[in-house]
Amino acid sequence: MIDCNNITDIYSTCFYNCTQLTKFIIPESVINIYGESFYNTKIKYLYIPKNVSIIDGSISSRSKNMETIIVDENNLKYDSRNNCNAIIYNQTLIQGCKNTIIPNNIKTINKYSFNSVDLKEIIIPNNIINLGEYAFYNNPIDNIVIPENVINIGTDCFDNTNIYNNENNWINGILYISNYIVSVKQNIGGEITILDNTRLICQYAFNRLSNITKINIPISLKYINSGAFNYIGDLTIEYDGTEEEWNSIVKENYWNTGTNITYIFKTDVE
Repeated sequence: MIDCNNITDIYSTCFYNCTQLTKFIIPESVINIYGESFYNTKIKYLYIPKNVSIIDGSISSRSKNMETIIVDENNLKYDSRNNCNAIIYNQTLIQGCKNTIIPNNIKTINKYSFNSVDLKEIIIPNNIINLGEYAFYNNPIDNIVIPENVINIGTDCFDNTNIYNNENNWINGILYISNYIVSVKQNIGGEITILDNTRLICQYAFNRLSNITKINIPISLKYINSGAFNYIGDLTIEYDGTEEEWNSIVKENYWNTGTNITYIFKTDVE
């Protein structure tokens, strides 16, 4: 057990990889807690005092023993509303644990929020629109549903989960979850056909896969996240819709950097 008094800052990686650390009392004097301060510890209980005003991203990734996260009810910036076992800032979940229940009024799951926390199951509420990079990385999740309001999925969001590691979940080198492309194997090439009803291609999905020559995209696609088609070289995209419908797809900035794309639209082949 470690107990400190009168400190104001817990700096980044302060207890990084302190694998024998089982308990730490954060003093009421603490104002700032920086990223990965409690990375890969055996702490079970995390209490955020009322004076904390800066939490710089995920602070307890790989702390698989973490069971309870509480923010002091008098904290003016952060909260753990509805006993959710998480750190919330406005509508963003910053840090969760294996027992987190995501509140319905959250919009964003921040990057690394559940990275390696021994999360076995979770319900993503319908209000969620953003899933950050590595958000659910390295957890024993067998099944998860991504709601239709999600418009952005960060790179490696579901990598090394049970879903990811089960080869039966992959279709022609692509991992789909709830009509979302969340990961792509690095060895695919040639002509790729994306499944009908696919809604979104996640960040950096096909990044640098220069062996791909053509991708067939269904009219159901609504979102292409940043980096999805970066640095492929020469690529043909055949879209099962009109040019106007293609232009209506929401494409984030830098979605096709370093790729020379030739388009074939439905009207071109009829």
